[in-house]
Amino acid sequence: EMCGRDWSSDVCSSDLTIAVYPESAEVSVDVLRRVVLREGLAHRRRVNRSMSQWELQTHLVVFPSGSSEDASIFERAWEGCLEPLNERGTMVAVAYPGCARPALSSPHVFPFDASVTLFVIRPMTLRDVVFISNRGGMRSYRTLFGSRYARGAIAGESELATTYVQKLSQYGLDSSSGSHPSA
Repeated sequence: EMCGRDWSSDVCSSDLTIAVYPESAEVSVDVLRRVVLREGLAHRRRVNRSMSQWELQTHLVVFPSGSSEDASIFERAWEGCLEPLNERGTMVAVAYPGCARPALSSPHVFPFDASVTLFVIRPMTLRDVVFISNRGGMRSYRTLFGSRYARGAIAGESELATTYVQKLSQYGLDSSSGSHPSA
């Protein structure tokens, strides 16, 4: 769910980059937000959407010193990064020890309960419409994928098309799409 699809069998080391912050790194909302935004924007510049399987290019930002006691700090930092990264066509998720956020489709599965604290940063993909929770993200999604919906090129994906229309309405957006979101 963090990655928008089951990519475990597709992803390889060339698709994955990792930044590990030292144990001594400060863990505060402001520091985490600054680090994740900086890493997210840098990753966005590195992603080449013309490459085969560009959507698998994932960046992990790991904080080994993070613990379940810091959960609210990680959640608030993540919430502060969502729209600024989403509006640039980039998705971000946070996982940490004891994270009780369930999967959207399986409330008894906890994909964000990880053995170490990390932020997952990756390009926005077609299936991400269900995860978008802000207007800036939906504008970017519409720019990236709106023409495919307009052409009817989402064949066999009626739940995506329904969600797309609902999200456009939720955020007061029309179905017209523009150019690629700015860096």
